[in-house]
Amino acid sequence: MARTQALQSAAPRNPNSMKAKKHLASAAANIAKAKKKHKFRAGTVALFEIRRIQKSTELLIPKAAFYRLIKEISQEYVGPNDGKQYRFKAVAAAALQESLEKFLYTRLGKSLLLAMHAGRVTIQPKDMQLAAIMETLTDLMPSVDIPTAESEEASPLPPPIVVSQPGVVPPKKKAKNIVEAAKVARDKAVAEAALAKDA
Repeated sequence: MARTQALQSAAPRNPNSMKAKKHLASAAANIAKAKKKHKFRAGTVALFEIRRIQKSTELLIPKAAFYRLIKEISQEYVGPNDGKQYRFKAVAAAALQESLEKFLYTRLGKSLLLAMHAGRVTIQPKDMQLAAIMETLTDLMPSVDIPTAESEEASPLPPPIVVSQPGVVPPKKKAKNIVEAAKVARDKAVAEAALAKDA
């Protein structure tokens, strides 16, 4: 009862008066201030999420969705008319998921470095393609022992890959030429290593 009396005493008696209109406007402003939710600046929440994810060791792809993807891909290999269906143990699916997330993490990290090298912050498809080419080249190159002071004979290093000037070769052929040059360099290095062992 005391509360209703306090509200009545605070409100003006005549609802059409100027004082009543000001009172209603201030009450509406107070309600708007009370209901206004705090908003972070753009990008702040994303940084919070990045830090939270970096601290955790959990997998980021949902398990059920990943398992459905595995079943869908395996169904393509069996064929729709065979009536068979591959089944995966939970441990096998978890191993696949972990290896996939590691692969994506490294590929996206390399793509980000390439984008930053180009003076950009956003990863573009050409960064992903170049990262894939670089991984292919490192897989094609032979493992080379770095000579130390203790080792008597130094293993030959493969010659550097020479690529034609940019703009002369179209981009699709350029990647093919780099891969072919890497294969030639690898074969040459293997042949020289074989000759060095025989001698």
